Order: sequence, then structure tokens, then C-alpha cells
Amino acid sequence: MAAIKPTARPSVKITGECSGISRELYEFIKHYILEHGYAPTYKEMADGMEKSTSTIFFHMDKLISSGLVETDDPGSPRAIRIPDIRMSEKAPKGRR
Repeated sequence: MAAIKPTARPSVKITGECSGISRELYEFIKHYILEHGYAPTYKEMADGMEKSTSTIFFHMDKLISSGLVETDDPGSPRAIRIPDIRMSEKAPKGRR
């Protein structure tokens, strides 16, 4: 599966609590949600960032613990969200 390479990244407001791979993962998730209207799976994150799924799980735990990413069911496909993105912002044209 090819890595997702966005042409332009949305602006990301993120605190100093997150850096390195965690920051890249946050940006990847945010861009993916804005582009597709739903969250990526852990496998899509791993493939898109060219990292292992264990690396993604580790950094997702950090993002969830810091409150930058929320989930109702950790580890479930597409069960993640970013608190500052409203649902209406996520839906691509034709899916509202």
C-alpha cells in the first residue's frame, strides 16, 4: 500500500507535549480525517507513515494520554478522533 503524501497539510495547533514521531502521527491523523472524513486504521497509519504497527500503538498511547487524540475503544479501527475537529469539518463533499 502506498504512503499517503498530501500536497498541502492543514495547519496544526499542537502543544509542546508532543514531538517527533508522536507529532508526525498527530499530523497524519488530522490530515487523513480532513481528507477522508473518517479516521485511519492503525494499519493505514503504519503504512502511511512507513512505521510498524507496534510503533503506531506506542505513539497513539502517548497521544491519547496527552488528550490530543480521543477514543472510545482503544485499538479499534477508526475509533479515534481529534477533539478540535468538528464532525462537519470532517465530511468530504457529498457525504454530509
